[in-house]
Amino acid sequence: MNLRKGGSHNIILLIDKIPWWGFVSLWLVLTLGFASLYYVLPVGDCPTIKTLGYQKFFDALYFSIVTETTLGYGDILPMGWSKFFVCIQVMGGLFLAGVIITRITSSHGRELRRIDRKASGYWIEPFIHPDEEFMISFSHIYRDGGTLRYDGDNYYESGTFDGYFRSKLIIYDKEVLKFEYSNNETERSKYVEGILILTFEKTFKNQWIQHSACCHDFRKVHYTKYPGYRATEGEFQIMANDNLEAKVELISKYRAKFDEWRSHQPARA
Repeated sequence: MNLRKGGSHNIILLIDKIPWWGFVSLWLVLTLGFASLYYVLPVGDCPTIKTLGYQKFFDALYFSIVTETTLGYGDILPMGWSKFFVCIQVMGGLFLAGVIITRITSSHGRELRRIDRKASGYWIEPFIHPDEEFMISFSHIYRDGGTLRYDGDNYYESGTFDGYFRSKLIIYDKEVLKFEYSNNETERSKYVEGILILTFEKTFKNQWIQHSACCHDFRKVHYTKYPGYRATEGEFQIMANDNLEAKVELISKYRAKFDEWRSHQPARA
């Protein structure tokens, strides 16, 4: 499940990163820059600014603003080369206005893109099965249309595959993501359907790299807590291939990490 992001997705992420003062700065540069250009144009290119008494920079600024907003009162008319620059300014103003409106009206989409950027990828999640047997999930968080999905395959310590789960994001709040899951029931499966809550704790290079999770299965009526670690490229290759010996060795490594994680958890009342 290696999802590739297109160019438009990268442009949207870039726009999301621009702060509001950045948009104000762009608007000032656009407006003042063209005002200065109109003011210094030769008389033949902007005659109404230079020959009918509009000698001040304020008048050029006024013309720049009504042009950029497509208001166009018509009291000052472009001539010659100024027509070309007016067309460029109008297009620039419309583009900037569209971007600002999108930022205002798409706060949900912007927050989802932030979460996608920080959480998406492959994860290894060790846990203790309700029958007290150690297992891991090799999971994938990824964007799917207007939401995030969190899917995974379950393995026993012997490297034996034991089914998968599929889940969909239903609620998010900053570093906490809540998913609704369902699990294909194998003969030994103890998970059927319920809620998964992931709380992300560590960040590296603008990506979350570790989380603590809680699984509440409705039909089996039990809770399972477990940690999650972002998989490296090498670990992804091991889990994606059929080398059982390498897979068992990797699972053993995460058994040790899980035991250390559990030793730091508060004792049950």
